[in-house]
Amino acid sequence: MSKTQFSHFIGIDQTGALKANQKDPRPLKCCLLRSLARSHSKSEQKKWSLSLFSLSKINETTLKAAIESQSSPHPIQKTAIVIDCVSGLPKHQLQSNLEFYELLKEAAAFKAKKSFGRDTASLFFKKVLQDFYGIKSTENKYPKRIVEEKIKANSVFQTHPFQKNIQTGTFRIWKELALSSQDSQWFSFWPHTDHSDTVFHFFEGYPSYYWKILLNQKNRKKEKLKSLIQTFDSSIEISKKWYGRFQDADYCDAVVLAIAGKVFLKNGVPKPALTDLIEGSILGVDLKS
Repeated sequence: MSKTQFSHFIGIDQTGALKANQKDPRPLKCCLLRSLARSHSKSEQKKWSLSLFSLSKINETTLKAAIESQSSPHPIQKTAIVIDCVSGLPKHQLQSNLEFYELLKEAAAFKAKKSFGRDTASLFFKKVLQDFYGIKSTENKYPKRIVEEKIKANSVFQTHPFQKNIQTGTFRIWKELALSSQDSQWFSFWPHTDHSDTVFHFFEGYPSYYWKILLNQKNRKKEKLKSLIQTFDSSIEISKKWYGRFQDADYCDAVVLAIAGKVFLKNGVPKPALTDLIEGSILGVDLKS
């Protein structure tokens, strides 16, 4: 377990769907949990401020601007970002040892009629299936990572049902991360890199899993989320100005992702298992047990 301590937790719900212009992806719904100044009383619980915002795209500039807009100006501290995005591919049947950051570059270099969107993401992952697994898309075979098998999550190659399609948002996020880091590596993505040198640290999250294991909800119930949070973690303060956004299911998923970061990274960054290093993994899922 790394001793890295985070003062900010950001949850980002994925979307790769296009705006009305059929060119640019829609904004990403995000939640920021920011630690407040410690009380002079040692017995008083540390408080966390919750705020909600959206990002037009993911890069170092937009993230810094978002954090600065929600807090008083000061150097941005270590920030954990729990994002609804796949952090690797299944090792089983993989015909070449393609590293995670190379996958990001593959997404950035992929050419299609549209830069983003469901159709482009589908074409990209069909190509990955063919090139790296030798599986044609018509075979309806969807290799899964060990972590996906364990918690019954869908494969990134699976497109149906559409509500559980993770590939469109994953393609968008992979591509934006790659394009934004061509000149310098401004982020790390657990468990693929060390977390000591950068400000922003990404972790794969899975909202429906956190709704179930943290909030004891088999289904997302956005109308109950505020009260669920108050029961689960009274240290989180929610201003009334954000109440309207709790009617949005995507913002609610972002909130749950941020809370998962606060819970599972409380004592630092977990030491990855060997399978994690190969396939990536979902924060909070212990493959060793």
